[in-house]
Formats: sequence, structure tokens, C-alpha cells
Amino acid sequence: MLGDIIDYNLHVLFVGINPDPESFRRNLYYIGRSNHFWYCLNESGLVYRKYTADQAIELPSDCGIGITNLCHRPTARASKLTKEEKKAGVETL
Repeated sequence: MLGDIIDYNLHVLFVGINPDPESFRRNLYYIGRSNHFWYCLNESGLVYRKYTADQAIELPSDCGIGITNLCHRPTARASKLTKEEKKAGVETL
């Protein structure tokens, strides 16, 4: 399972819908070929240096930023998740 990267007193919590299979397999957030998360984060002004997916664990302590997913089951498309899975994820959040 792609674990949550969270801590107390976060300023921002990014919540993805669910991991893509490659992110899940490599245990790294937002590494899909068409995913621009890391570029956008690094250009946003929220972080003081450039981060990569393998440095995500540093975000809570360095910047007060956390990352999690609504559902933890990997799929190629979020539309493959059931309504029940999404509802359970909302309740957990």
C-alpha cells in the first residue's frame, strides 16, 4: 500500500483520488507519465526547494505539506473505483 505522508500541524494536505499502478508498485506518489504534480508543486511557491517523488517523505517536516489518497486501491483510471470505495475514503478522511 502506498502509505500516507502526513504529520501533525500540516498547512496543506494534498488528497489524490487513488494511486496509479506504477506509483503503487514503486511506492512513490504522482509518478505517472502524464502527472505534473511535482513540477507544479515546485513552481507553486509552497516549497523553498525542488522536490521529487522520492523526497516526498520530507515534505511534512520541511514545508508542512502532506499527501494521501481518498482510496488506496491502485487503478489506471479513477473511474474504476466503486462508489462504495469512494464513500469509505471520504469517511476515513
